[in-house]
Amino acid sequence: MKKYFVLIIVVVFAVFSTTGVNAVTLFTDGAYTYADIDEDYVALYSFDNSSDTLVVQARSGSQYVSSIYNYAFLNNKTIKNVDFSANKKWLSYIGVKAFANSALSGELTLPSCVNEIGIGAFQDCDDVKSAIINCSVRDIPAQVFYECDKLESAYLPVLTENIGNLAFANCPKLKNVYLPSSVISISDTAFSGSDNVVFNCYKNTYAYNYAVEHNIPVVLVDPLLGDVNGDEEINIMDATIIQKKSLGIATADVVSNYDVVADVNRDGIVNIRDVTLIQMYVAGIITEF
Repeated sequence: MKKYFVLIIVVVFAVFSTTGVNAVTLFTDGAYTYADIDEDYVALYSFDNSSDTLVVQARSGSQYVSSIYNYAFLNNKTIKNVDFSANKKWLSYIGVKAFANSALSGELTLPSCVNEIGIGAFQDCDDVKSAIINCSVRDIPAQVFYECDKLESAYLPVLTENIGNLAFANCPKLKNVYLPSSVISISDTAFSGSDNVVFNCYKNTYAYNYAVEHNIPVVLVDPLLGDVNGDEEINIMDATIIQKKSLGIATADVVSNYDVVADVNRDGIVNIRDVTLIQMYVAGIITEF
């Protein structure tokens, strides 16, 4: 049963000495409170803390849960785990400081449907040890894991291009950060104060060169031959992408070292022979290239 109420948020713009008022319609649905976005979508606004695991639902009634509200769980000391498994399609945004200074702990895995993360979303989460950012985000925002005291490892998604200011700064236990070849920009402060960090990345990529310039140790990652779209799997989609590119047809995103990864027979040319080998691999006819 939904219970509706209206929250009046007063925002003061000091520069002009004027006051604007916006109304946000909230309603409760069991243990959850949502904010209406429109007739199709809602944002998760709060939880009644009846469990230390927050299960992010896919929908409330006929509306889909597409985001987690800014500051929704800031300073929450009850929720230790977030389970996104019920919402693998609709959740696209995790808000500014949504879980900052909360009791989240252990391994944090974000779903692939998320395409935007707000500034400082998980900063000061002192008990998170591993961050698996399995999202479709291109930008890792400023301060996203700033001052996470126990963070030891971070896995960035294959489409990552930019890593913002202080994103992983002041994380004293942070060691292994896995960076894809798609990265083209890393803030000079992104890893400030995280003195034990090691980059796991491909040679001759932006991340590799950044590490060399900033005296960050590197562990070189061997490219996964055949994985041309960078999803860490070799499947028929990879063969299809090579075929399309050979014909000059526009394709989805591919890894920056495409010419190396697509040349599975290592003859220096990407052509139908490579496509055939990938198809044989997928069919189980061969087990390696």
